[in-house]
Amino acid sequence: MLVGLLVAGHGVQKVSSHLGGRGLEGGTEEFRADGFRGGVLTALAAGGGQIGSGLLLVVGFLTPLAATGVIGVM
Repeated sequence: MLVGLLVAGHGVQKVSSHLGGRGLEGGTEEFRADGFRGGVLTALAAGGGQIGSGLLLVVGFLTPLAATGVIGVM
């Protein structure tokens, strides 16, 4: 449960300014600095994947799929 909350929180930071995040602009800059193309789309996909996978882990639903999602975005 704790891991799911941490992953979901990290996703929220990627796409908004909540929880100390730099918002979507910050997430976009982070991905571009790491050499990824796409910027906004990449940040939204990663943040959405982290939020969704983290919440699935929290509730214990589709755990293998949720764990695969966490591995994929981390």
